Amino acid sequence: MTTGKADPQKLFGEGKLKIGGDLMASMKLGFLKKIDMSKVKAGSAPKAAAPAAAAAAPKAAQAPAVLDQAAAKLAGLKSAQEVTIELRVKSPDAVFFVQVGPQGGKLVDKAAGPATTTVTVADEDLAALAQGKAKLATLYQRGKLRVDGDVAAAHLLAALEQNN
Repeated sequence: MTTGKADPQKLFGEGKLKIGGDLMASMKLGFLKKIDMSKVKAGSAPKAAAPAAAAAAPKAAQAPAVLDQAAAKLAGLKSAQEVTIELRVKSPDAVFFVQVGPQGGKLVDKAAGPATTTVTVADEDLAALAQGKAKLATLYQRGKLRVDGDVAAAHLLAALEQNN
C-alpha cells in the first residue's frame, strides 16, 4: 500500500485486508500511498548500542543500610501479638524479617515460624520511603508495594518513613 501498488479498498474487498470496527475506515487508507518510504526506513534504522559498561553497571543494594538506620525505630514498635513481616526486596533481590511484639520490634536473620505478612517492594522504593520521598500508603496505592497476608501488620512498616 505504501508503494502505491495496492489499493486499500481493493485489498479489503478481496479479503486480503482485515479491518475491525468501522468498515468505512478502508476508504481513509489512501494516505498510505503518500508516505515516503525512505524517511520511514531512516527512522526505523537501529540505534547505536550503548556502551556495555554503562548498561551492565549493577546498582548497590540500599535495603541493608535503610534497615540498619531504622533499627531504633523498629525497637520502638509495639504490637499486642507477635507478628513476623517478611520483607522481600527486589532489584537486587534480598529477604529480611522484622518481628514485632509487646516488647518491641527488631530485625532478625531468620523467622522462627511462618510470616504473618509478606511485603514486596523494590530496593529504590524502600530507600525513597526511608528518605521521606515516598509514603507507605502511596507506594501501595500505586502498585509499587505488595502486601500478602495481614495488612494491619504491614502498617507497622510505616515506622520506616523518615517523618515518623
